[in-house]
Amino acid sequence: MSQDRLIGLIDTDLLTGLDNHRRFHERLEQEVRRCAVSGEALSLLLIDVDHFQEYNRQYNHIEGDNALKQIAYLLSISVPEVAILARYGGEEFVALVPQQGIQEAAVLAEAIRQKIAAAIFEENGRILTVSVGCVEMGTYTQEAEGLVLGVELAVSRAKQLGRNQVCRFDSVEGDGQSVDPYQLHRYIKDGSLATIQALAAAVDAKDAYTQGHSRRVALYAAALARYVGLPKDEVDLIFTTGTLHDVGKIGVPDGILNKPGRLEDDERAIMETHPVLGEVIVRKVPQLSATLPGVRHHHERWDGKGYPDKLVGSNIPQIARILALADTFDAMTSDRPYRKGMGKEVALQEIARNSGVQFDPELAPRFVEMMERMDMEALEVRAA
Repeated sequence: MSQDRLIGLIDTDLLTGLDNHRRFHERLEQEVRRCAVSGEALSLLLIDVDHFQEYNRQYNHIEGDNALKQIAYLLSISVPEVAILARYGGEEFVALVPQQGIQEAAVLAEAIRQKIAAAIFEENGRILTVSVGCVEMGTYTQEAEGLVLGVELAVSRAKQLGRNQVCRFDSVEGDGQSVDPYQLHRYIKDGSLATIQALAAAVDAKDAYTQGHSRRVALYAAALARYVGLPKDEVDLIFTTGTLHDVGKIGVPDGILNKPGRLEDDERAIMETHPVLGEVIVRKVPQLSATLPGVRHHHERWDGKGYPDKLVGSNIPQIARILALADTFDAMTSDRPYRKGMGKEVALQEIARNSGVQFDPELAPRFVEMMERMDMEALEVRAA
């Protein structure tokens, strides 16, 4: 076999004939460098086949492979000739599209979504849908890692919102510094408390109404952990997790985060994707894996009416139950454009009233007891 033939096999996904994951990352790095110099627009699409594992279980792997080959073909006739198309994972495809900004990329993504939703994948009428994320290389996302993380956040939001739809990630600026996914990933990868706190400050800067929220939640949560007698390593973990708990808000559009009024139902649904988006970001850093239950589940409720997984009672990780109290207390006592924050005593009465409903019935009274005895200045001193 010739050397060119061997290289071709190394670079090619054998099922679909598209570029494979390894080759895609090589070409992504090349295109990012080229477009950084030329100033040419560059967008990335991630196409995730919805419920594909279930499709495989129901119809067998041969039918699943046939469906993937058909999707690869539909993609190849949908994207521009200059696009770089690859199979990214088991049921994931990517399209790197030079010369297109985010608006054009979103239109292309929607056309792909519609074409696949209309296709018949077997003579008995089996259908599949896709969730699509798109991101543009821009002023604040000029690294290959940033593009990949941004598009993963976008497709995760599409899946959380019900699948079979397109979501885009727009680069943003906060507090005069970059808060794009690459910057966040770099902060987290460092792993030190100082850089994690800098990350939290950058994320908080996206929301003009909650400056310092992440630090306050970390302080309240760590104080409660200490108050109920958890060992120091768990207190430290809870402080770190509290600092990171809202990192997923980087994937929520600024217009929703900073809306000067109550959110509509569809806007609230987007806001409620942030715990899962946070998990997507933090999961990329193995040394922070212990924070994942708190990042994902801090909006669960004791009665099962929370999100994203509607966990009930003690099925909610303890770290998340502690963070829920700290997070809710700070939210209630913070001013918003449409309401003034509650006084401390009123907020604590609300927490006591919701013990066993929204909050852990053992932790909620301890939190109220602690906060009645302690002020914020004391918490700051203990954290120093």
